Amino acid sequence: MEQSNEKENLVNENLVPWKKLEEVFGVTREKLEKAGELETFLNWGKTNLIPMSIQAGDSTIYTDGRLSLRSKGEGQELDIVFNGYRAKPSLDFPLMGHEFSDQDKKNLLETGNMGRIAELAGRNNKPFEAYVSLDRQTNELVFLPVEKITIPKTVLNVELTEPQKEALQKGEKVYVEGFESKNGKSFSAHLQVNADKRRVDFELPQSKYLLGVKLSDKQYEDLKNGKLTEVRGMKSAKGKEFDALVHVDPLSKQTKFFALNDKQSQDIKQAEKQEEVKQQKGRSMKH
Repeated sequence: MEQSNEKENLVNENLVPWKKLEEVFGVTREKLEKAGELETFLNWGKTNLIPMSIQAGDSTIYTDGRLSLRSKGEGQELDIVFNGYRAKPSLDFPLMGHEFSDQDKKNLLETGNMGRIAELAGRNNKPFEAYVSLDRQTNELVFLPVEKITIPKTVLNVELTEPQKEALQKGEKVYVEGFESKNGKSFSAHLQVNADKRRVDFELPQSKYLLGVKLSDKQYEDLKNGKLTEVRGMKSAKGKEFDALVHVDPLSKQTKFFALNDKQSQDIKQAEKQEEVKQQKGRSMKH
């Protein structure tokens, strides 16, 4: 008897409300499959950003968002969870009673994780402890109750020490050495609980090289802080040398390249100048 190589999904497709998915979000099973998101969707995962048309009364809203499924109980039709894109995260407003400190905001914007455990107000204002992270694709804040995560004893065959496991349990970032890649190369990485990914996640150290160019300390820090930075002598995939203005989005971490006289880069420069003036005025008013 022939065995099927097809991997069985964790979700029972008969419980997926396909009709509702199409009518409310304009998304079909075929569309998910074509976008390469069906397997993730049918294994309790969250899709990447996909275009959708949301029906709101007599109006249609065209937007990008992420979709996932949630169980209501054994044998019951599943709920569809929608996470929509927003321009920036809402860090100036409380999350279920938790006020974000300046350090919380800094951590979320830089690493995507708050770096400590938050006490949130649940049903009937009953408090519970949770990890808080940022969905890098939608800029939504995501929380995960502490009891939903089990800190592993080993990661990629590296045994974690008790202090490392305790720090991870608290939501802190931990630096671990001695990992080995698939090609046998040794590497180090930071580990931290990510509420959006619902697991202990890797964060590899940022490289100080960009397309063959070793960045100066100032270039590296400017790029890290989201500033438009001129880099010369980079090499394209075809080996052609080029100069450009480089910008790393602080939220999405996407790297964009602009010609030295590009209009969009000039807009970024202007915005940076306006922000610097604003900060200088703020400092002056304090003194």
